Amino acid sequence: MKALPIPPKEASKYLKYKFNLRFSHNTLAKLRCHGDGPDFLKFRGSIYYEPEELDRWVNWRTSKHSSGSEYPRPPKDRDVDIFEQFGLKLPIGKRNDDENGDSGMPAPH
Repeated sequence: MKALPIPPKEASKYLKYKFNLRFSHNTLAKLRCHGDGPDFLKFRGSIYYEPEELDRWVNWRTSKHSSGSEYPRPPKDRDVDIFEQFGLKLPIGKRNDDENGDSGMPAPH
């Protein structure tokens, strides 16, 4: 059975009780205005939050961080220039392509 929607003051208490997060109803209102808060319902001018949506929002905000494998890493046995990997040419010191005047950067005006 789905829980009934709750008003912002109760949503604030719910977040404190379940997640130990302190978001006042005023903070929830600011987050609503900026589009950063949990999804809400509006009925006859009153705002309500579904507890399941509050749970989803908290889980989204508190993602796990690691130095892990989300992004591909170059092999350790190979020296890879990250800029060349993406097809960019940056003037770093004296490079071979600087000899013919092609530094990869636009000429100054």
